[in-house]
Amino acid sequence: MKLFAKKYSLIQIVLSIFSFIINAQAGCLECKLLVETFLVGLEKTKKGNFAGGNTDWEERKLGTYKTSETRFLEIIEYVCKKNSLENSDNYSGKNNIEFKCHNLLEKYEEEIEEWFKNEQDKENDMMDYFCYNKFKLCCPPGQYGSDCKNCPGLLSNGTVCYGRGTCDGDGLRKGTGKCMCEEGYAGPYCNNCGSQYFEEIKTTTYIKCEKCYEGCAKGCKSSGPKGCNSCRTGFEMNEELGCVDIDECVNGEKKCVKANEYCKNTIGSYDCLCIEGYILNKKTKECEIDINAHPLKGWYRPDTFLKSIAFTSFIAILGFVIWQRSLTLAILALIASILIAYIEYKVDVNTIPDEAKNFLNS
Repeated sequence: MKLFAKKYSLIQIVLSIFSFIINAQAGCLECKLLVETFLVGLEKTKKGNFAGGNTDWEERKLGTYKTSETRFLEIIEYVCKKNSLENSDNYSGKNNIEFKCHNLLEKYEEEIEEWFKNEQDKENDMMDYFCYNKFKLCCPPGQYGSDCKNCPGLLSNGTVCYGRGTCDGDGLRKGTGKCMCEEGYAGPYCNNCGSQYFEEIKTTTYIKCEKCYEGCAKGCKSSGPKGCNSCRTGFEMNEELGCVDIDECVNGEKKCVKANEYCKNTIGSYDCLCIEGYILNKKTKECEIDINAHPLKGWYRPDTFLKSIAFTSFIAILGFVIWQRSLTLAILALIASILIAYIEYKVDVNTIPDEAKNFLNS
């Protein structure tokens, strides 16, 4: 029972922390919505009046319309409503944001009315006055945390994270202030290039990194194959060209040795594919006849086709030799037998060009 109580308490603590973090961010959004919609109402009512017919008497007795209770109530009609804004994309998908904004308005209505009546001409930046300073729900852009500390890079060059990342908690009363860099950028200020990127431009306030050539390993110093520090697997260093792709299908030992498959070179590697008319069986990993192949398309193996032609030609020539007893035909029969032996032992599906395969199977 005690163990359960401890676990339950721990869960409560974690949930409380999580809730605090969510509320810190939501509080800032609520404040922004409150201010933005209040300013919309302020703009919409700036040409209004008491509409009673005797403006001079009304202003002497009730005060000017500009700071009147009447105008304040008219403005409140716009407050915390997303449809008051021309563009409310910043608040889309935020659950109950209008309800939470109204709660904030209810909590600070006296302070907001005081600003409206007595402070708006002196403190005309409502966002700064309320959200940053009085309510302490947000930080100015480029600052983070409970004390609104400066994000990395803001003081040194005026740009948060060198313009190549975002500051954790930027504009909120939370966060670590750590720069979260874009792809290709690194360092505490995002002012360095990542491991597979190189500096194209760098000044005291700006950096631009470009991706290394795909054949590079351990980074690069410039673009293209010649800029590589070394080559990754599947590439080799050429003195003139830099890192060039190795054609594994031609170089080294034979790669694709199973029946009815051929080798196709790819950038940095190779693939073993089934020949035309065959399909890979995912269970056996063998190339089998594709029974769903197009009926007009042949599936006769090209190497078998060549061997059949050679053997048939040899039999025909041998028959003529026996029938005619010709020296010329005997020489042709010898040449044919040599070709047959070569085709039998050297020619297979992997040694026939792709163009020939396509022609023979068309």
